Amino acid sequence: MTPEYLKEWRNKNGLTQSALAEKLNVAGMTVSRWETGLRAIPPFLSLALQAIECETKTRKED
Repeated sequence: MTPEYLKEWRNKNGLTQSALAEKLNVAGMTVSRWETGLRAIPPFLSLALQAIECETKTRKED
């Protein structure tokens, strides 16, 4: 996953950096650093984003 993809994904899903950080239980600065390339994006993140998408779709269906 690239920093650009992460930012695109976050915007597509209507989340701020702070909101995504809260869902992932990380500091807001961490998301910022991932998106700017200052920190490596951990391998688990793609799975976590898939889980967030599933959660969001489930809530919309209710």
